Amino acid sequence: MQRNAPPSGIFIRLFHAVSHRLRFFVPGFFLLFGLAGCLPAHQTTESDVSGAVYATQLRSPESSAMYQFALGRLLADDGEYQAAAAALEQAIEFDPRSAYLRTAQAQFLLATGDEQSALKVAEEALQQNPDLLEVHLLLGGIYFRDRDYSAAARHFKRVVELDPEHETAYLHLAVAYGRLGEQEAAMNAVQQLLEKKPDSLAGKLTLARLLRDLQKPDEAEAVYRKLIDAQPGLITSYLELGVILEHTAHYTDAVELYRQGLKKNGRSQILRRRLILLLVYLDNLDAALDELRVLVQLNPDDRESQRKIGLILLEKGEWADAEAVFSALLASEPGAEQTLFYYATALEKQQKWQAALEAVGRIGSDSELFPDALYHQSYLQHRLGRNDKAIELMRERMPLDPQRVDLFDFLASLQELENDLPAARATLEAGLVQFPDDPEIRYHLGLVLDKSGERAAALATMEEVLLKDPEHSEALNYVAYSLAEQGVDLDRALSLVEKALQQKQAPHILDTLGWVYYRAGRFEPARTALEKAADQITSDPVVWQHLGDAYRALGLNEDAAQAYRHALDFDPSSVELQQRLKALEEQR
Repeated sequence: MQRNAPPSGIFIRLFHAVSHRLRFFVPGFFLLFGLAGCLPAHQTTESDVSGAVYATQLRSPESSAMYQFALGRLLADDGEYQAAAAALEQAIEFDPRSAYLRTAQAQFLLATGDEQSALKVAEEALQQNPDLLEVHLLLGGIYFRDRDYSAAARHFKRVVELDPEHETAYLHLAVAYGRLGEQEAAMNAVQQLLEKKPDSLAGKLTLARLLRDLQKPDEAEAVYRKLIDAQPGLITSYLELGVILEHTAHYTDAVELYRQGLKKNGRSQILRRRLILLLVYLDNLDAALDELRVLVQLNPDDRESQRKIGLILLEKGEWADAEAVFSALLASEPGAEQTLFYYATALEKQQKWQAALEAVGRIGSDSELFPDALYHQSYLQHRLGRNDKAIELMRERMPLDPQRVDLFDFLASLQELENDLPAARATLEAGLVQFPDDPEIRYHLGLVLDKSGERAAALATMEEVLLKDPEHSEALNYVAYSLAEQGVDLDRALSLVEKALQQKQAPHILDTLGWVYYRAGRFEPARTALEKAADQITSDPVVWQHLGDAYRALGLNEDAAQAYRHALDFDPSSVELQQRLKALEEQR
């Protein structure tokens, strides 16, 4: 044949015959062109290659090119794409005008991961023959993967020009336009496909997705519904329409849709899992449990679904049942640390402190759960009355993740329980260095200062809390009570406590309200507030003392004496209460 002519008819037939055997994956596509011939595959040996060199010296350039092409195909069959590309390089040397050989070489180079070389060779093939459909597909796929959607669209557009029936090219063209934001062009590509192939499921699915991306949920839903009617086994339609319904807050419709899909595809795990997620989101935990149990029936080895059953039981407060689920899982997975953690939590909720401690203690120091395991161990040691051990564990825990304010809070609480107020103060002050804007740790510091007898510093700290969080109900209550105790700025004290009650209706805040009224000489509203507080916290001697003072101010001495006696039941050593009661008795 002539040197500037395309390969012989035999070569072309060989090329097209093998094109059905080798596929190259480009994300988003399966490009259906490759090399596999009609010769049987075999393992290429060194003697084969040596013989090939000798044979090429005896053959014509055309025969040598065909030989190297066939050799490349055999090497590709064995997965030796680098060697296959080298064989095609030899073939091109014998037939440098062959666009088909360059196409094959580009395919092999792409299979080796040498994308740049594949692009170069493919572009050279197009220079020789601009109408090679396979090369346009190859280049479109590569450019799409590299997110050069403009170049990808150019090549896919050329494919549909060369083959107006090429369904895959229309779809890829539409997606490329969509990624470019050219939604009208994308819609046109899909509509052209559907005009030629009205029954194209992929075309309808792409149309629905484009409508979804164009924020046209109603139109997208209509297309999905038609797809479901035509192909009730197409799970993708249920999933994608379900997401649209969820995003538009049509949760009941989404649940019904997923259940409809499961009637047709009862063994679909992905569809059932989507339904479970939605049911959990809707707090329909019983229904979610039922679906999870179906998953376990379908696949008894589905440990993840079993774990989720346990977690839902924890959420429902069914601690014993949750313990049984996690215990069964641990029987077959004794080292499953996440399951151990959940198991320990179920035990902890049942106040099985020692068993929970032993379970969480099995989580190794190399586990990512180890820091939280230490935290739980510390809490459990505290519950077992071993605060010194709890503090030791927290000191070990702190450096592992110092960016958690609750660690400082908990450690300081343990130190308070041990009456080590200087240590608690130091811990909280260290926490404020890391979290200067956190109101809770500053509030806790104010309480420690108060307990230490540093009332002025405590009040100043609580005022700082209100600067950070003007709605902090406990700080509002503390400042209001402090002002009432001092008998100063009572109008502000009343404003603060009323604001605190707007945030939280709590008996101790009602007590502060009553005490502010009392200190302001408003005894009747003081009595009302204090009676409400006493009804809710009957064992607090301070509240009953305040109520006794209000009764006494109103001249209700018998009620006052009864309130003081009730307070003495809980604080019998209080000299102040004894004096108040004695003074009343002397007035009789």
